[in-house]
Amino acid sequence: MADFAAKKVIMLRERAYAKVNLHLQVEGKREDDYHLLKTIFAKVSLHDDVFVEAVREPVVELVVNGPYPVPQGPSNIAYKAAKWYLSRYGIKNWGVKIVIEKRIPPASGLGGGSSDAAAVIRALLRFFGEKDPELVRDSSEIGADVPFFVSGASVALAGGIGEKLQPVDVGKGTGLWLAFSSIRISAKEAYDLLDGIYQEVLEKYPLVGNDEILRVVKAWDVDAFGELFFNHLEVPIFKRYPELEKVKRAFLEAGSPFTLMSGSGSTVFAFRTLACRPPVGLKTMEVKIV
Repeated sequence: MADFAAKKVIMLRERAYAKVNLHLQVEGKREDDYHLLKTIFAKVSLHDDVFVEAVREPVVELVVNGPYPVPQGPSNIAYKAAKWYLSRYGIKNWGVKIVIEKRIPPASGLGGGSSDAAAVIRALLRFFGEKDPELVRDSSEIGADVPFFVSGASVALAGGIGEKLQPVDVGKGTGLWLAFSSIRISAKEAYDLLDGIYQEVLEKYPLVGNDEILRVVKAWDVDAFGELFFNHLEVPIFKRYPELEKVKRAFLEAGSPFTLMSGSGSTVFAFRTLACRPPVGLKTMEVKIV
């Protein structure tokens, strides 16, 4: 910290990329009610811009700009991330100013809030240099998806509540469509709905083993994705919001080899190929895995 005090303080920019879940299976619950899962994260090019400045006073300030109503103060996960990092390393005489230019829709299954939080942590790592071997894992204390975004991986198999990561070096540059919805679904709503019909969902989509998941991901066989991968949360969410299932069906009818709801929804993604076009009447965004 003494060395840092002599540095010129500047504002750093970090890109907070969105993610999609190529597979998501729920395997149980912990005593604290966090759900245990196995998922494949893939980072995509849609991103927020997060600007972070270290200041010589013990404050945390946050401003979020953009079209979406999101918390501006202590309830924002990016604010919590700054407080978490400063507390973890006993940084008491410095503070943080954060500005987020928001593009990722909130409550859409794309991990935008968690990615913003991770971007703050990565910026503070650049400022202060304080880190330890458990930093990535322990960032799950902020949010279950945060470790993936802190890790910097493009594609990773995640277990536990999301903190047990196994990066897989595949998929960069693969093109996808994202179809957004005005429906906002919190993770709590999605998992509460799943809890009510979990056994029914397991019968429809039995759990897949680690080795089989990794075999298919490492081969990057997109046709096999459609045969093996699923999202347990689709079943209860599609029951409550059938219009989202219609989006998935439209992608399949348009010829996409693989389409799925991402995370707890409401975004549906589909792999792009030269042979298929986005469905008529469906607003989509082209992205790629980064």
